[in-house]
Amino acid sequence: MLTFYRETLGSSLNLGIDVLRALGFRAHQAHRAAQLFKEHDEKSVRDPAQFLENDDVYFNEARRHIEAFDRMFASDATGHRSESDRGWEPLPPGNASRG
Repeated sequence: MLTFYRETLGSSLNLGIDVLRALGFRAHQAHRAAQLFKEHDEKSVRDPAQFLENDDVYFNEARRHIEAFDRMFASDATGHRSESDRGWEPLPPGNASRG
C-alpha cells in the first residue's frame, strides 16, 4: 500500500493555522507554514519507511529529516520570506505598482 492517512494530521494543521492567525500572522503566512510543514512531515514519514529492514539506515534517515525540520524552523524564525510573498501584501497607499 503506497497511500497512508493519519487521522489527526489535518486537524492539527488547522489548529496550527488558527493559532498562527490568533498570533497575528496573515492568512497566507499561516496557510503556507501549514503546507510546508505537511509536505516536509509526509516526506519524513515516507522516506525512512523504505529502510524498515535496516535499523541503522532507518534511524540515520530519520535523524536527517529531524535536522531538516530544525533548519526549516530556524530559517522561518529569521524572517526569511520569498519574493512571491509580496503578491499577498497590500500595496502601500499611493503606490500603484509592485515594481
